[in-house]
Amino acid sequence: MNYYLKCFRNMPLTVKRFRDISAEPLFACQKRKLGILCKYISRKETVYRKWSRKNTVRCLMIILPVFIMLILTGGVCLSMNEKKDVSPKEKVYINSFNLDEVNKKDLFVVNVKYPLANNYIPNLTDYMGIKCDQKIIGALDLMVKSAEKSGCHLEILGGFINKNETQKIYTQEVNKLINEGYSTVRAEAAAEKIVPSPGKSEYETGFLVDIKAKNKSKEDFILSDEFKWLANNCVDYGFVLRYPSGKEDKTGKNLNPFAFRFVGVKHAKKMRSLSMCLDEYARYLKI
Repeated sequence: MNYYLKCFRNMPLTVKRFRDISAEPLFACQKRKLGILCKYISRKETVYRKWSRKNTVRCLMIILPVFIMLILTGGVCLSMNEKKDVSPKEKVYINSFNLDEVNKKDLFVVNVKYPLANNYIPNLTDYMGIKCDQKIIGALDLMVKSAEKSGCHLEILGGFINKNETQKIYTQEVNKLINEGYSTVRAEAAAEKIVPSPGKSEYETGFLVDIKAKNKSKEDFILSDEFKWLANNCVDYGFVLRYPSGKEDKTGKNLNPFAFRFVGVKHAKKMRSLSMCLDEYARYLKI
């Protein structure tokens, strides 16, 4: 008996302490059994404490400030990136031309379905011997000069066309198609896709100009560096390609690589980001 008491007094007691700030000290005690098999058989008694509401509050107090800081940091980074995206070229343009003059009323669409109003009178002026609306002169001149600095030489081929001239061009196109074997009805329908009839042409607005490469043929323009420069940079000056490829069902016209319509920098960039032509964009704005 004394032998067993002596063994019990000398029995090793191992304690593992779990750290819990909100709770009292907890212990996991491991007691070894007596006897020969004490080295191999053991009995573990472990006490666990449930997660308290106080712990939840303390964790939220740590996580929420970190989450808010991440959101604020992301917002600052995005605002810095937007400032970097504004090119010096656009800043110069904004300072030299009043973009407020270009609003929704200047984004009207003229085509077969929506003819030009009979009382419409453009504010015409001359630029390089071509008549166009006064509102687009500043942007057009800056675009031509910027292209020149980039080694691309542009020539303004045409601008405003009155109704009498439009009728003459349209009649010529219809007669040409009739001579090729078209019936009169088919010739008129086909001509509308190439040359609009009077009152249905955006050339009568003064906002549409034809541009080509200087000292190069019209046939080679679409493959020229000048056309590539215009396609990439025209929106920075408020112009868009009026009759682009792939939008024939929306514009009602075949591809015309020369026709560029002025809509303003804000609207031009928005149209590009949405991959819209003017006809789609006008419906998007519900003009």
